[in-house]
Formats: sequence, structure tokens, C-alpha cells
Amino acid sequence: MHIISIISSRRGVGQTTVAINLAVGLLRKGYRVLFCNVNSNPGVYNWLEVKIEPYEVQWQAEAKDLQRDIYPSALGIDLLYPGISPRVELFQNEAILNTIYELPYDYFIINPGGEAEELLIAALLADNVIACTDLRNENELHRLSVLQEQLNQISQGQKGLNLILPCKIVSSEWDHNTTILFSIAEYFGYEKIGDFLPSCERIHSLPDTKQHIWQLQQSNIKQAFNRLVERVEKF
Repeated sequence: MHIISIISSRRGVGQTTVAINLAVGLLRKGYRVLFCNVNSNPGVYNWLEVKIEPYEVQWQAEAKDLQRDIYPSALGIDLLYPGISPRVELFQNEAILNTIYELPYDYFIINPGGEAEELLIAALLADNVIACTDLRNENELHRLSVLQEQLNQISQGQKGLNLILPCKIVSSEWDHNTTILFSIAEYFGYEKIGDFLPSCERIHSLPDTKQHIWQLQQSNIKQAFNRLVERVEKF
């Protein structure tokens, strides 16, 4: 199993949209995909059409303990429910981590919770970390470099940002967008920069329509996410 965590420099950048559509994209390629929304955002469950009465999980070091908290979704990916108040210590338990790796999936996509928790979970669990970024922010390079430093510290130098996705841009101001993006690329390396992910009202409406990217008509949107899936396959 390959574990990927999707984080962001701030909320509202598109982290959840990227996480769910990446999971669906991998599923469409024939992979078995497990998804975990660590922050238990009820909107995600509505999008996936998974009806769960909130409860606390009781994970032990056996696969059956985790499997009883796995639910099928309308989009085809399976959902691991982390409980009402997801606890970082669940992901700090080595026996539980080993059990997660034994589950019958090719990819485990994690959409973490709050800032401190998401970094800790990403550092503890993920094989690769993808950061969604906001080029509208002049200070974005600093924010990303702080994320990188924190990941390195938590993981004792073992983890960092593996892919940076430009998700939010300043419309019609490409000089601004490219200036910010080039500064990020110079710092992290051009090989770690992903393609721009188009942003439009149709994407924002996906949770309401309960659809995924590949059900839209816009070929540029689907092509961008196809390239993201291909990048992840090469991790």
C-alpha cells in the first residue's frame, strides 16, 4: 500500500477537492483506493453519500478492528471513518500503522485535520506528501517552507513535500502567478511543481452534485487531474 497525505498552507485552497478526485482518479486506473477524511468534515460524507451516525472508533492492532470502520461510497472509493474526534495517537500506534499497511488496498489517501495534526499525521504515516498552494498569497513560499521544515523536524529528516500543486491563482494576472510559482520552484526544485489545477464554479459545485472531475465536460480540467494521477503513480 502507498500512503499519500494531502495538506495545504491554509484552509480553502482546495485540499479536499484534490484529495477526493485523486482517489477517484486512481480508482479509475484500476487501483484499490482507501480514503480517510481525518477532520470528519460532514460535507465530505455528504459528497461521497456515506451515511454515518457519528461514533468513536476503537482501533486495536487487528485488521478486523479497522475494517468494521470502512464504508463504501457512491464514488467507488472506500472510506475509513476515523471517529468523532480523530486522535493523533491512533496514527502513532506502530501496531495500528502496520495493520493499515496490511489492508487490501493499493493507495491510502489521507485528507488530514487541523494544521498541527495534519503535519504530525503526514509525517508519521504518509509515504508522500502533496501540498496544495495559493499563488494569490505573496507570502506563499514562506508558508510552504515552514511546512517543509516542520515535516522534517517531526519525521527527523525523513519526510518533506514531494509535490506542490498550484490550486489558487490570481485571475488574469499571470505575471504575478508565475513570479510566485518560480520562487517556489527555485526553492523546492522545479521537479516538485505540479500542473496548475483549473478552478471554476463547476469544480466548486462537485460536492453538491455528488460528482467527480471526470463527470464534467471540460477536457482541460480532466486532463489536469489525469496528469496529477500520473505523477502520483510515479512516486
